Amino acid sequence: MKIVLNLWDGVRYDAIFKVHEWMGLPNLFRIINHGVLYTNIYTLEPALTPQCVARIMCNRQGKWISQSLWEKMKIRSCFVGYPEDSVRGYLRRIPYCDLLDVVYNRKTEMRMKQSAAGRKVLEKHRICFPDEFRMKVACQMIPKYDFTFVYFPGPDSAAHDCRDRGRHIYHHGSPYVHAIKKCDRLLGRLLRTLDRCAPDDYIILIVADHGMSDGGRHSIGKWTDKEIMQVPLALMGKGVRNNWYEQGVHHTYDITSGIVGLFKGDAHRTLFKYAIDHGGR
Repeated sequence: MKIVLNLWDGVRYDAIFKVHEWMGLPNLFRIINHGVLYTNIYTLEPALTPQCVARIMCNRQGKWISQSLWEKMKIRSCFVGYPEDSVRGYLRRIPYCDLLDVVYNRKTEMRMKQSAAGRKVLEKHRICFPDEFRMKVACQMIPKYDFTFVYFPGPDSAAHDCRDRGRHIYHHGSPYVHAIKKCDRLLGRLLRTLDRCAPDDYIILIVADHGMSDGGRHSIGKWTDKEIMQVPLALMGKGVRNNWYEQGVHHTYDITSGIVGLFKGDAHRTLFKYAIDHGGR
């Protein structure tokens, strides 16, 4: 079985419904309508990407995906577009794990740092590879691995742009809204890849790492703690319930034990216990 964890950076829980109403998110709502949507998933704090991605890939004790279990089960894992150096060392310790750095174009950034104009640009935003390039890499890797992590940074970058321009994330023509729509189009390519290489033998999970906070330069709006920390989690695939809304309260760090449980066959002991059909894996 193949499992894909797809991270949409900085997508609020309420945003998926707003954007779906305004522009349509057919691929995400294919997953929701034919799978499970968690309505109470929270990050621990309105932190930025490195900390929250780390929490997603850790258990409650802060330990990364069980290295011994990964090695014993020979699970082949691949991280496509992992953005930060701060947690890269931990991932390298996982057996059978490959890291593909296809978010920031580091060669271009090194050239830009040699000029004052280039350094000024880099003060505001990093230089990223196009989403289409990252998606091409992901679609090539998924057939080769058991577990694949795929990163979509677009919504978070767009939210920063809204904040820098003094605009609300939901203003007319907002790049934040369009970035979420683009994530849905990219998700369609992920689903087509899975349908082709592992028909009826995959599970795909969509999650965000954090909601929205003014302090993190994501919006000019003021939000409640719940609005800042509530994120969407949706999954669909082999053994997953159809059109099920799970209302139990969980945190992003619960997802790792759930993924391990999907491979071990004891997901009923994790946050996925009600999402998996009896007799399914």
